[in-house]
Amino acid sequence: LKRYFLESSEGHEVLSKLVNDNNYWEEWTNDTDPITLSPRKSIFKICQIEDNENCFSNALAHFIDVYPEMWLMWLKKVCNINKEYKLKEVKREVPAKYKENGQEKGSGRIDLEVIVSDSKRNEHAYIIENKLKSDINGIKGDDETGQLRRYKDYADNTYKNRHSLIVLCPEYNKPNIPEEWTTVSYRTLYDFISQYIESHDEMEQNDCFMDFFHAMQKHTYANLSDYLYAEMKSRLNERIDKVGTEIEG
Repeated sequence: LKRYFLESSEGHEVLSKLVNDNNYWEEWTNDTDPITLSPRKSIFKICQIEDNENCFSNALAHFIDVYPEMWLMWLKKVCNINKEYKLKEVKREVPAKYKENGQEKGSGRIDLEVIVSDSKRNEHAYIIENKLKSDINGIKGDDETGQLRRYKDYADNTYKNRHSLIVLCPEYNKPNIPEEWTTVSYRTLYDFISQYIESHDEMEQNDCFMDFFHAMQKHTYANLSDYLYAEMKSRLNERIDKVGTEIEG
């Protein structure tokens, strides 16, 4: 690296011009307050599955079943729904297939399908596509074979106009999606849960749920470099506390 950083080197002049040329850079400001990382070592972190979409989707399905009141409040809020519903069923890996004019159509699997019903047993379905680091296939709205297009066709044919379409994603990986879909960030979800559990102490006693809750922290950052910085800072503070305790002992 010396050939790039020593002022006497040829590479230093080239690198300096690139760094100082504003045409290659744009100003960026993070307008969200970063989450303070929890010192808790969740099972997600221990098993290195914080970026595993299937594990996150499985956890979502499980805890929607365990705490339906909280999740239905959240779903109503992000989808601007005023009607009262009760949870009927949570499905995972739902084949996006339907019949049209006697022919089977559709393909792919929907991450989460949350089915609710009102007092008159009228159903409504929340179709949730959970994305962490992966991209959405066929993201263009005019792509008839795209992933979201196929899932919308399935929802339209299965639930008519009684459905809501949601893409759940990290702050650092927000896709441009068709207007029929609602983008919801993990930061929004994390903040909602944070407020909810303040008045529901029993949830904090559920170690499995708190592991999942803290595993979301990584996906609340606007970019991964911010998360890595926060993680490094957290580890440094832990080390300082440990050394201080050892000295005092």
